Amino acid sequence: MKFLYIIPLHLMLLLSCSSHESGTINEIKKIHFGKNDIRLSDSMKYRFVALETGDNCLIGHINRVEVFDNRIFVHDAYAAKSLFVFDAGGRFITQVGSKGDGPENYIVPHGFEIDRENRRIIVSDSDRKRLIFYDLDTYKYIMHKNCPVEYIGLFASKNRFYFFSHFGFDKSRDDNYILVTDTLFKPVFKDWKCNFKAYRFLTVSQESIYNINSRVFAYHHLQPYLYEITGSNCKIHARLSFEGFTFPALDFSADPASFQYMDKLDNSPREISAYGIYESNDLLFIQLIIGKQPCFAIHHKTTNTSSVFSGKDFIDSAGLGIAVFPVGATDEEIICRITASRRINREKIKDPAFAEIAANMQEDDNPVLCFFKWK
Repeated sequence: MKFLYIIPLHLMLLLSCSSHESGTINEIKKIHFGKNDIRLSDSMKYRFVALETGDNCLIGHINRVEVFDNRIFVHDAYAAKSLFVFDAGGRFITQVGSKGDGPENYIVPHGFEIDRENRRIIVSDSDRKRLIFYDLDTYKYIMHKNCPVEYIGLFASKNRFYFFSHFGFDKSRDDNYILVTDTLFKPVFKDWKCNFKAYRFLTVSQESIYNINSRVFAYHHLQPYLYEITGSNCKIHARLSFEGFTFPALDFSADPASFQYMDKLDNSPREISAYGIYESNDLLFIQLIIGKQPCFAIHHKTTNTSSVFSGKDFIDSAGLGIAVFPVGATDEEIICRITASRRINREKIKDPAFAEIAANMQEDDNPVLCFFKWK
C-alpha cells in the first residue's frame, strides 16, 4: 500500500455501481491548488527528529507515523514488518507486538490505529483477518478479534470502527465505500455509494480515512471528493482540483477493455492515478502520483494560498537538498520522512539544523522525520 517508492499494486475485481453525491454543487467547498510561486523554505518552519538506529529497531521503509503522548509510532509494514515506538526526541522505546503464530503475534502489520479513548493500540493482522489490541501504556497484548471486514483504512473512536475500502464491502448494487460498525463489527451504517471499484490501484497514503480535531474524513484515490463522516452518515466536505492535472473519468463499467484502464492511467502525463491527504490545522498537504511520478500540492487554509509542485520543483522549494515524503500529520504539523542517502545535495540545504544532521547521516541510518508548519 505504499510507494517508493515501493508502490505495491493490488489486484481487485472491476465492478461499477450507481454514482452518489450528497449536497448541491453550491454547498460543496471547493479547494483549488494553483501554481502560485511559494518558496517553502521561506514559508515553513521545520524541525527534525533523527530516529535512533539499532539492531532492534531497523526501519526499511516508513508507511505511516502517528504522534501521541510524546511518543512517535513508526509503522514499517513491508520491510521490517513492525510497529516501532520512539520518544519525542527519536530514542527507541520498544516494538509493539512481533511476527509469529501466537494470538499476540501478527504475520504482517498491514496497518495500525491508536484508540485514544480506550488507550489501546490496534494492529491490523489482515492475513489472518484479525485486529490485535495492545495496551497503549505497557504495550502488552490484550486480546484479538476476528474481523470479517476487508478494508483499506481504519479509524476507531467512541466504541465504533470506521472502515474504508476502495472496492466496497460486498458485491451488491448498493455497495458503499464507508462502513461504520460497533465493536462486534455489527454495521451501524454504510454510506458513500460506490461508483467505481478498481481491480488494481496505487495507494500513496497508508489510510484513506483520517481524523483531525475529532472530525473524521475519507477520500477515494481516483475521485476529487473529500467526505466527512458524521454520526449517522457522510457528506461531501470539499471538492479538490489541481492546476495542470485532472481526475480520470470513471464511466467505463461495461467495456471489457476497461481492465487495461489503470495501466493506461499509470502512463498518463496529466491524469491523477493516486493521491494521499495529510492535514493539520493550517495546512492541507497532498502527494499526487502522475505518470508513476510524485507531485506535491500544498494549501494554506488561513491565507487561501496554494501551489502544485513537480517532484524536482518541490525539492528545490523545500530547500532541504533531498526529497521528503509525507507519512503523517498532527494537529499542528505535517510529518515527512527523509531517508539517509548519498543523493542529498548539501549545497542546496538552506536549513542549518538539517545541514548539521545531514553532515552526520550514514546510509544505513534510520530515517529522519521532518515536521513542518506554516510560519
